[in-house]
Order: sequence, then C-alpha cells, then structure tokens
Amino acid sequence: MPKKKQDDDAGNVAINKELLPGYSVNKHVEVQITYNFILDLYERSKKLEGKDKEDMLQTIHELTKHIGKWLVS
Repeated sequence: MPKKKQDDDAGNVAINKELLPGYSVNKHVEVQITYNFILDLYERSKKLEGKDKEDMLQTIHELTKHIGKWLVS
C-alpha cells in the first residue's frame, strides 16, 4: 500500500485556541482530538454568533483533519 504524502505544513495548523475548552495560554494542556471533542465544539458553536461562530466553525474544520492527534500548549 503506498504511503500518504505528508505536507510540510501538516503540523502547523492555524486555529483560534481561545475558543477551545480547557485551553489556557499560561499552562500546559493536552487535549486529544476525538470525534466527541469535535461534536462538543460544534454544540458550543450553535450558541455563538457572528465572527466567533465563523472562527469556531473554521477551527472545527481544521481539527477534523487531525483526529487522534493531541493539542498541546
């Protein structure tokens, strides 16, 4: 089976981390990206409006590309 080609920017994902639950700029936090985690974010996005909602949906879209990986601050 051929190996999947990896992009050079595969580890550099731009997301709005302030919208993620449990994320803190000053502390070390690890969150595994799971389907349930993404569904929870989607439920939170329903309560948002405007730019915050757009940012959250963009963040969710980016995170779906990295299921099983970890977010580490």
